[in-house]
Amino acid sequence: MTVRHRNWQWSEKKKLFKEMGYEPHEYQIKVHSSDARYIMVVAGTRGGKSFTTAHEALVTFFLPDARIWLVGQQYNVADKEFDWIEERLLSWRIEDKSAVEFFGINIHKPKFGSRRITSPWGSYIETKSCKEPEKLLGVELDLIVLCEPHHIAWKIWQQMLRGRLASRKGRVIGAATGCGYSTLMRKFLQRGKSEEEKWSEWYALSYSSDKNPYFPKEEFEAAREELDEKIFLEQFGGQIVDIRGNVFDVGDESIIPLEKISQHKNWPHLVAYLHRSNNPSVSILVAIQPKTKDMYVVDELEFKKGSSTVLHFEQIIEMCAGLNMVNQRHIYTCHEDKMSRKIICDNKFVDMTNEDDAKIGKQDRLKLRIHSIQDTLNREVLFLTDNTPRLFDALLSSRWPEDKSEESGQADSEIPLSAHLSYPLALANIVTMVEAGKGFDYYTMFFD
Repeated sequence: MTVRHRNWQWSEKKKLFKEMGYEPHEYQIKVHSSDARYIMVVAGTRGGKSFTTAHEALVTFFLPDARIWLVGQQYNVADKEFDWIEERLLSWRIEDKSAVEFFGINIHKPKFGSRRITSPWGSYIETKSCKEPEKLLGVELDLIVLCEPHHIAWKIWQQMLRGRLASRKGRVIGAATGCGYSTLMRKFLQRGKSEEEKWSEWYALSYSSDKNPYFPKEEFEAAREELDEKIFLEQFGGQIVDIRGNVFDVGDESIIPLEKISQHKNWPHLVAYLHRSNNPSVSILVAIQPKTKDMYVVDELEFKKGSSTVLHFEQIIEMCAGLNMVNQRHIYTCHEDKMSRKIICDNKFVDMTNEDDAKIGKQDRLKLRIHSIQDTLNREVLFLTDNTPRLFDALLSSRWPEDKSEESGQADSEIPLSAHLSYPLALANIVTMVEAGKGFDYYTMFFD
């Protein structure tokens, strides 16, 4: 006898969603109404991806004895879907009680590690981390939600997760923006869109941000104008973009002679610092044009690997001498770069960071910073000068990797080769903060 996987009929799901107060849009309905076992969604930012997978997990939770994992590359990546589920359970009112109280649901939410929701009827939802693969074994599941699947290695799926679905004929669903280097997403999409009979249990859906009726249409068109074409297609177009070659579009025409903006000494200045253990540490000085708020990179410093950090800051003080600094002794760095922050504070400076860094994973932070440089160069609000040759060379030399091994135990990545990234990442610490001050918030623009 063939064992059919456990899933609500769409008519039953629709009733449950209505009771919860969830009204899926057209493309979310395509996902929820699918009877496929293996589902992958590639959608533009703010397309409701995590919201969709969270509600698919929640409706499955109301089956008897349902076992559900939310799997991320690390625990905090799965927190977004968990939080959506918790929020829905708390806001869903039944007889003047929240669903949590009415059904006797228990929510275990420690500050770190695995989170868990349990029920009196034996169902549970639990977050899992691919960084603890030994904990991805030994359990049979009804549903796996792949959280930010472009960060999950194909090897993890094959060796750890696929086997968890066998005896219960469980399902898997993942949703993310497009990433050309994710073997897992690429294979799920190929199989989901194939007409071959052997892939009949697979389903793939792609849609752009503007298919979400709640997404502002003017923002979609603004992003099309402002962003690099490939970045737009990846982040808003719901397309898998295979990006190779140069990361940043720069050439000799990108450089402005410093003497043409000699008045910059009277402009506000910001300085960034990035410490590297295995590569030279760097510092970047940026002048802000008062009227337009355009950014001009006017100076740079490179410190030899292993050199004294005290000397680093003596040179930074010398570089900034006589200039109009926005905040004296304030240095911009990444909130999650604990080493740079410690060195800044040890040298009696104040570290300026964006706390939103802590809300996203390491690869997403790198990706965001790369996008910020690409975008501001493209919009011509960021300018290089002939006084920053190392930065120019780093931007020119940064390349996407030509190949990724599908057998790698690490998550496939859309991050370029790191050898030349120190200068761009130091610069991005200033760029993201300045642009946020102008109302252009990359943290909400690129992440659901």
